[in-house]
Amino acid sequence: NQSFQTLSGSVDLLAIAMVTDQVYQDYLWYPNWAPCTKRLWNSWRGRTRVICFWVFMIVGVALTAHFVFKTGTDPGDIFWDDNRIGGMTEIARSLLAGCIVFTDLFTVLQDWSFPMFVETVSVEVPVKIAGTYAETFHCNCLGVLWRKIPTVTPAFVSDFIRKHTPNPDFFALSLNGKWLTYGPLLGVMLIDLFCARSQMMYSPENYGQYAHPVDGRIYVITDGVYLAEAYDKVGTLLKPVWITYGARWNTTTGLPTSDSTLTDVRLNSRFVGSPVKYLGLVLALIFIAIFGMLLKLANVKLHRGLTKDRLETPAEEVPAEVEPEGGSSPTPGTGVPPEVKWGPSDRASDGAGTGVGAVAGGALCPWLPWRTLPRF
Repeated sequence: NQSFQTLSGSVDLLAIAMVTDQVYQDYLWYPNWAPCTKRLWNSWRGRTRVICFWVFMIVGVALTAHFVFKTGTDPGDIFWDDNRIGGMTEIARSLLAGCIVFTDLFTVLQDWSFPMFVETVSVEVPVKIAGTYAETFHCNCLGVLWRKIPTVTPAFVSDFIRKHTPNPDFFALSLNGKWLTYGPLLGVMLIDLFCARSQMMYSPENYGQYAHPVDGRIYVITDGVYLAEAYDKVGTLLKPVWITYGARWNTTTGLPTSDSTLTDVRLNSRFVGSPVKYLGLVLALIFIAIFGMLLKLANVKLHRGLTKDRLETPAEEVPAEVEPEGGSSPTPGTGVPPEVKWGPSDRASDGAGTGVGAVAGGALCPWLPWRTLPRF
């Protein structure tokens, strides 16, 4: 519908703005590319890039919503009668959607720190989040809420939560500019997948349309009275025979069977009804699988590197904890009294950090938050 179309356009604009902002902040990988534009973009202590980002987004989203909701509302408002452009079948449209998914993933793949997304230590001026002056995004709202739950529940419930759930710090979310930059592309990719899905499920008779038996050109029935008799109020087709080329045109002479047929609109698009239309979705899923494999391999490589460094680094002696006066002895190495110990995460952190965003960029297997690093 119109809201979904507006959302799609807005997410596309957001992805364009965030990627552009990241490129013009780069002084490490391509310092000699567009130096004048970079200086202008980052001038005025970064205010220029922030102002340009928000002006672009506000104006872009407003124009997108205006054109989607305010155009094409009247009959004949938008009418495409140029047959030299278009004419694609549902197969071509499905493949096009698959190619768009590929371009979304390829945009992320072209990043200079792909696939680990780990900033090098030589970066003196880290890339900031588009539209802000911050380098990372931190949020621990869920952790704060989770920490308060044991204080308002019975003792046995509190003990169970502390023993069998992760530490509240596990829910702390920390994202760097890279993930926030490419985050909108994930939304765009999902929208493109929905587009491919709509092409696979498309059938003309479900939309008051029918296809020519020879060239496959699609005709749209505009007679409201005719459509009201062929469909019920929720759009279910009651008389399939009425929504066919033979019911609207004489298949021998090619003449219309009624005055209602003269109001039908012939589109440039075509429908062939071939199962090849599923190829676009298959390709899109293959692209996503390959992308996921690259991220997984990079995660394993980084995982092994950190484990190797940890094995080669001699363990430091931890000084004994001094028992506080009038209080219970803290758990060694944690400084947390036994009665408030959160079981799984205290067994697991091993200095690697826990949480949804413990390592911004997706390293250290965030889906296994409280396991120790395996020994390769």
